[in-house]
Formats: sequence, structure tokens, C-alpha cells
Amino acid sequence: MKQNRYIEKHLYLPKGERNGIILFFLISVMCLVIFKKWSQVKNDILITESIRPNIKDTKTAIPENKNQKGKQKKYSNFVSSNKVYEKFHFNPNTIGKDSLYALGFSKKVIGNITKYMEKGGIFTSYSQLKRIYDIDTNLLSELKPYIRFTDKKVESEVIETIQPYNQDVKNPKTKSEDVSAIMIDINSADSIQLVSIKGIGPYYAKKIIKMRKIMGGFSQIDQLSECKILPDSVYQKIRFNIEADSSKMEKININVAGFRTLIQHPYFDENLVKVILNYRENHGNFTSLTQLKRIRVLTQEKYDKIMKHLKI
Repeated sequence: MKQNRYIEKHLYLPKGERNGIILFFLISVMCLVIFKKWSQVKNDILITESIRPNIKDTKTAIPENKNQKGKQKKYSNFVSSNKVYEKFHFNPNTIGKDSLYALGFSKKVIGNITKYMEKGGIFTSYSQLKRIYDIDTNLLSELKPYIRFTDKKVESEVIETIQPYNQDVKNPKTKSEDVSAIMIDINSADSIQLVSIKGIGPYYAKKIIKMRKIMGGFSQIDQLSECKILPDSVYQKIRFNIEADSSKMEKININVAGFRTLIQHPYFDENLVKVILNYRENHGNFTSLTQLKRIRVLTQEKYDKIMKHLKI
């Protein structure tokens, strides 16, 4: 009895304390459960992160095949660089569509060539063929040794085009050469030479020369239409009789040109000019034109255009 009283006296806890102990025990158990759950979730996250690169690689591998299928569907717009095409002698005035395709020309370019021929156009020189819209100049350069303009049928057509009423033409070859010689370089031609082109009068000649000075020359002939120097209808008529010799361009020095010089150029707007001048002021002169790529407001497309008109 004494022992029971001793235990009861020293180990007996009031109701409030007993409830506190029970509550503490329950909280401890809950914390332990939460801790175990969190450890498991954290471990799952680490595992997921470790395999994610492999998952990404798997996902990206699939779209590549889809992209390849998409590219095959759009094949008509360009020529695949991996395919090996035939090379053979041909006359662009008489060659068929299938043969042009076999040489590597895209369907779009073949269509442009066909339209030109249907309108009565005749190719008498390599430079004329080079003026066809969207033509691959690299491919054309490779095929240059295989191009022939000496077909008798073509020569007779050229003669009729030059002198339709003259039956006394004795030297067809000379006449053919005369047609191919009608080519004006818009980077060096004066107003008299420009006016000699059918469709160009004094007004347009003056406009071409003025813009040539502002731009530092023309990098390609279609800038006459792109920069609104000529109406597109006029440009389409004369484009086979003009060329732009880039070696004769007087390019703009990007380290010397001021605001007024740059702002007049059709490829520069006020914001771009200010950023370029500010960059030059803070970082010094440009040592390479590629430094222009650091300017955020300058897109890659615009960079590709303006770099042809600039120098250091």
C-alpha cells in the first residue's frame, strides 16, 4: 500500500499536464510523418531533374522528323542542298521545265523563267539570266560553263526582235552580241546613259543618281524598286538592261558619318542612327562591321542590308 501511495504521489499528473503530453506526442508524430513525406518528394524531384535532359532529347528528336516531312512538302520553294543534280549543256531559251528541274532550279524560278519567255523575252547573255527573280546565283555560277546562247533559232528570234522589218541582216551573231551589250551599270552611269534606257526619262535618271549618292551606291538592282526610286512597273521593264557593279560603290564610313548622312539612307531610321552614334561615342570607333550586331534595335535582316553599304 505504501508503495502504491508513493508511486501515486510522485508520478501522478494533473489532467491538464496529461493533455499537454498527449498533444505534444501527437504533434511529434505529425512532424515525423511530414518530414518523411517531404524527404520522399524531394528525392522524386532530384530524380526527375536528373532524367529531364534525356526526356528533352527524346522530345526534340521527334519534331526533327516532322520538320523534315514539312520541308519535303515545301520542296517546291527551294532546292535541297543535299541532292546531287545533273550538269549538261543547255540553252535557256529552248530548255524544258523538267530539264531545268534536273539542273537544280526550284519550281518557283522555273515558273519565273517560263513567264519571261511567254511574254516574248529572250536570253542572250548570262547577266540577263542572272536577273530572274529568286534565282540561285551560286547554282547559276556552277552552270555557267554549260549555258549556250548560240542556237540558230534563238539567233533568228533575236534578229527579228531588233530589226523585224530588215531582211538584209548579214551578220546575225553581231546583232545578238549587240543585244547582250545593252547593259547599263547603275553605279557608274551618268544621266545621259540612264536616259538611253527605254522607260527612264530625265526625272527618273535624276532620282537614281540622287539616291545613289545618298546610299553610297546600289548593292543590287532591285533596290530601285525596294527603295521606291522607281515604280515597280518601270523596274520590271528595265531590269534586264541594268546591273549594279558593287566594286564601284562609294560606301559610307560608319566611323565618320554623322546624323544627317545616316538618316538620309533608306535603311536607317532615327532611332537606329541615334543608337549607333551613341555607341560610337561611348565605345569609340568601330573596328569591325560585325560590332553592329551588338546593337539590339538592329535586326539580322536589316544588318545584312546595311553592311553592304558601310565600311570602316
